[in-house]
Amino acid sequence: MTKKQRKRQFRLTHVLFLIVCVFSLLRVFTSAPVSMSMFSDTEHISSTFIMGHESSICAHREGFWRHHPEEWPVENLTVGGVFYTKAEAIMVMDTPGAGDKTYDLFRQLVATMLNLFCGCNPECIQETVGLADTWLVSYPVGSDVHANSAAWKLAKPWLKELEQYNKGLLCEESCNSPPEPPRMLLANATMAELAVHVSDVDYDELTVRFYDAQNDNLLGEYAEVKSDSNVSLALEAVPLNESFGWYVIVSDQYTEIMSETWWFPDETNETDPMDNETSLPADRFDYRDLSPLTAVPNMTYTFQVEALNTSISPEMLVVYWYNETNQTNLMLDNHDGVWNASIFIASNGTQFWYRLYIAYEAGLWDPVGEHIVLVTDGGDES
Repeated sequence: MTKKQRKRQFRLTHVLFLIVCVFSLLRVFTSAPVSMSMFSDTEHISSTFIMGHESSICAHREGFWRHHPEEWPVENLTVGGVFYTKAEAIMVMDTPGAGDKTYDLFRQLVATMLNLFCGCNPECIQETVGLADTWLVSYPVGSDVHANSAAWKLAKPWLKELEQYNKGLLCEESCNSPPEPPRMLLANATMAELAVHVSDVDYDELTVRFYDAQNDNLLGEYAEVKSDSNVSLALEAVPLNESFGWYVIVSDQYTEIMSETWWFPDETNETDPMDNETSLPADRFDYRDLSPLTAVPNMTYTFQVEALNTSISPEMLVVYWYNETNQTNLMLDNHDGVWNASIFIASNGTQFWYRLYIAYEAGLWDPVGEHIVLVTDGGDES
């Protein structure tokens, strides 16, 4: 081998060695927990996050990260000088805060950190991340910083920037997914009540609009609906011998999706003319509601309904509104003619009301009773 060939081989070996070193460093940085130093120095933020994961080069909003722990690129991180596991960070993000703005900043800051770990562009946000993180060192989560305080006037612009970044409005695009197709829950011809379940992968707040399928007229609209909620609309009574079609359009601030058209009575089912002489199950279902008239905070409340006519054993559903939240559907279990289902009453419970339904056709329900339950010693309303 000539001297020139040996020199060329040495250079090639040197280059290969450098490549191996670089990839080794990349593995160390991408697998290591987030440390405080990453957020106290903007140069560290830039270099570390540029070498982060590249599985999703777009920004997710904080609702996505709260509800999709399986997508987190790290198992723990340090925020405001405090070390959090993934579960601990999500628990803090889920805490309402009751006006304490430190929780708002924490949610958006964690979302931005996770987006950066996934390889999002740090150029327009790295300085804000460092400032917000340092502020949370001085004002830890839960330190009761309110909107009218001098401390929050300093941090408020950072919250807005972090939120805009996570929405894809700054130097990174949004990973927005459209809402899930609405799912029909109730279509009660007697009460002319419509209800759907709506959800969104990003857990954005949704706008839900009900439409008349015959003329596309808007029947009703609900804004700021939380994901995984049930939404109902009561109309004026529609005669049973008339067909009524309706559909729903659900939208977040980016996209919208339209449901199929639903009809009641259900035109897809052939009916026997003799069926008109038979009343609905609600008219023949004889029952006794044994559910307590009151509930106690931090205790379990049990819905209990006894069937007095055992020849009819339909499915039974309870729809309840609790602490002014969106309604929740809960199927009752039937044990020898007694239906049961339980919920836990939170410490801030005040009252709730519920409505019982029984099924009379596939996907169609008929109401049989409605009640209000008072929560005793429930404390102050929140």
